[in-house]
Amino acid sequence: MKNLFIGVGIILALIILGVFSMTFGVNMYYAIIQKCVDLDQNFKVTVMVETPDGPISGNTVRNIQNRACAPKRVNWPGGNPADVIGEAVVVDMGERGVLFALIGDSAEDEFYQIFYPQVGGASTYHGIKDYYNLPNGTKGSIDPQIFPGYPRLVTFKDMDDPKSVTLLQEWERAHTGGGYFLVNDRMEEVFGEGVMIKDVVLEITDEPVTWKMEEYLGPLHAVGPYEFVNGENK
Repeated sequence: MKNLFIGVGIILALIILGVFSMTFGVNMYYAIIQKCVDLDQNFKVTVMVETPDGPISGNTVRNIQNRACAPKRVNWPGGNPADVIGEAVVVDMGERGVLFALIGDSAEDEFYQIFYPQVGGASTYHGIKDYYNLPNGTKGSIDPQIFPGYPRLVTFKDMDDPKSVTLLQEWERAHTGGGYFLVNDRMEEVFGEGVMIKDVVLEITDEPVTWKMEEYLGPLHAVGPYEFVNGENK
């Protein structure tokens, strides 16, 4: 009986050793062989507004981060949702008011619309390699009729009251074709005749991430209902 227990113990030990060796070997294989690339890129978002007094613009610098690996065993594209760190764009038009272009869940898709890679999907190994190699100054304009469209544009009738937030444009997705069309534009109603969005431009930059919200919204800029204008979008 003692020999039986010893034999069973040896078999179990061999099974455990085999499983451990296989797992360790696979992990070592991926650690040594698998190629990975990290994206850590700053980009500037500039919102341009046309007014009767001439064009007025505002900008902010955000950071986008992602990581993707080239799998060895299966043909899986890889990639993860990106982290976008930054805040809303502020366009201060003086007596006319202040426009905010919000940072939200679509922030990474705005980046992807402009800088979509030549090879692979936006968050794949080859796609992120393309982003990694983009030179400073590379830029393009957001097409509001293509996903994800313009960022959400708002203003506050009272800067001290988050409940006074006013949506400036409403877009709807077309039933066919997948595009977007503008159904309500309150720019002129809120800011005056002749005021309209001219362009939203994204540009690769090595400038540091900017933080300006406290100037306009005070210490409440990062809490409660204001949190969507400032912070980290994951």
